[in-house]
Amino acid sequence: MKKIYISQISDYITESIEEDFYLKTIHLCHTKETGTPYLFMELEDKSGKIEGRIWENNIDNDYVQLKGKIVKVNGEILFNDSNKAELICWKIEPVTEYDIHQFIKGLSPEEEQHYINTLQKLIELVSHSGYRELLNCTFNALGSRFYKSPLSLKYSGSYNGALLVQTVAVTSIALQMMRSQKMFGYTPNMNIEYRQDLLITGALLCDIGVANLYTPFPDAQLVSESVLVPPSALTMQQIYKILPDITNFLSEEEKNLLIHMIQVVHEDTRKRPMFREALILSIAYNAYNKIRMLDYHLQENQNEYGAIYDTSLKNYLYIAKELKEEDTQNGREEIYKS
Repeated sequence: MKKIYISQISDYITESIEEDFYLKTIHLCHTKETGTPYLFMELEDKSGKIEGRIWENNIDNDYVQLKGKIVKVNGEILFNDSNKAELICWKIEPVTEYDIHQFIKGLSPEEEQHYINTLQKLIELVSHSGYRELLNCTFNALGSRFYKSPLSLKYSGSYNGALLVQTVAVTSIALQMMRSQKMFGYTPNMNIEYRQDLLITGALLCDIGVANLYTPFPDAQLVSESVLVPPSALTMQQIYKILPDITNFLSEEEKNLLIHMIQVVHEDTRKRPMFREALILSIAYNAYNKIRMLDYHLQENQNEYGAIYDTSLKNYLYIAKELKEEDTQNGREEIYKS
């Protein structure tokens, strides 16, 4: 059973550990000054990654064959010249029994199924036969590529299932905005109905191209031929691939309304929303992604409190000081005494 995760590794500085990790890369290098050989490694688990080295007196020629496998590492945690934690390893060996979900950044099987079920419920809300068939055919064609896809290779969307989570979240936010406007955003003499089917379809499909852009963790990488076009174009390619197989009728206007919605959510286009559903989707998409990125930076700085300058965000964050459990308990006792 895995006990130490990479996110906790700084707590073990100068200590020796024996722990399992995913060995992403390993290759022979030499020091610049003396040419001393060593093996350079990148090790991962679901919480992050760390670099490691095996110096010449501990090198085994069979170690390079363990790339892409779960390995048990014996070594010591030290700070390197860049003041980052690093594993100096004495020995690595293959592991035969392990829980893969401890090493892959992603949704648990239960979480994934929850989001898939929610996605299906959202599709069932679509009554338009053409849009509904388009949705079912698209997600059936993508299958696990969509369910397992990350949104990026680093930062907040760097985990398997991030695209699925974003799709469900953005669609839910957009639906709530539309329903709120229908109930409370009264405009006299405005009798144009909201098109819920169009909004749901556009929200569910607006970023599906990302499923063709990245491979899943632990070996997540860009699909080289997909780098040539932006995610919005990848999304349109996927939709145009499915459309000829649709048996239920979709008019040219219905197709173009959907295309316009997808275009306006992406910042790499200059399209402006031309109808309410497109505007709602654009706001929901941008709001979700901005909050998601802020959540990531707050998580990265969670051990601090007060005003913190985040260099990668290039902005200040404010993190409230949380009361410790013992402080809360002491406070209760003081109240009882008084």
